[in-house]
Amino acid sequence: MREIEGIVCTARSLVPIKQERLFGPRTGETPFSHQSFTTNGLIPFTDIQAAREALKELKERRKGLHLIYTGLAEVRMSIALRDDEFELLSNRKNFIVVAELEFGEMVLLGKKVAGVTGVAYAPVSNVELNGFKVITRYETAGLQMFGALYEVRRQGRPLHSYLATFELKRMKS
Repeated sequence: MREIEGIVCTARSLVPIKQERLFGPRTGETPFSHQSFTTNGLIPFTDIQAAREALKELKERRKGLHLIYTGLAEVRMSIALRDDEFELLSNRKNFIVVAELEFGEMVLLGKKVAGVTGVAYAPVSNVELNGFKVITRYETAGLQMFGALYEVRRQGRPLHSYLATFELKRMKS
């Protein structure tokens, strides 16, 4: 079981589509102190000051990125990395499916919302596009995870898929 707890920067944009992206600390080559949470290995900030500095950079880039909102949020996740860990999540709520695509990019998939895509034709939607709507019931989350995994593999794309809990609590920045 992988436990994730920390702070992320949030940035909402309406261009090219309505979305709210999450950012953690830089782990790759980028000139900024932040990187997309879904490409940095789902690593949040552990230091509030570093998160505030990254938020300041995001705000400075706001116009070029067409951002209408930036802020900080606490993120908590528990990811079942093996099938035998699923049961450890059965008494919890607020589920997502974490899909690992090529090159280590992650997609966080939650409740299916009309007009919002997920992965392949799986019955889930990207939480950064669906307003962070999660799957509330454990039984439903498991079925959707297996559905997402089946669809992507059926289409010949490499993928690892994990069941996870997801909590995002906005902070005053």
